[in-house]
Amino acid sequence: MTGDSTHLERRTQRLTLHLAEQPDTLRAFDFHLSLAKWAVSDEQAREHFRVAQSMATTPGRRREWSQAAIERGIAHPRFLDDDDLKAALTQWHSTLAFITDEGNRVREEANLV
Repeated sequence: MTGDSTHLERRTQRLTLHLAEQPDTLRAFDFHLSLAKWAVSDEQAREHFRVAQSMATTPGRRREWSQAAIERGIAHPRFLDDDDLKAALTQWHSTLAFITDEGNRVREEANLV
């Protein structure tokens, strides 16, 4: 076992314990995404992704969730099934649509000034 993997195991244990003791911590979304990316088993990763997805209430968080899910899918090809891939791509599409709409709104407001 390498020093890096030992460090990662300790960090994973600390985050898991912290979330068990304080599930409503402000950083819970970030912690669940980290645990999902570091999980050894796909089932553990899916559980953390499910929890993080329920917390992804802003376009930025939805984008972070999608990016993390896609990265996990690249690292572990059997991780993403068709439904997971569709969900991640749909969230990316909605985030891009939101950014485009906001950009258009800002340009329109700037033209009014």
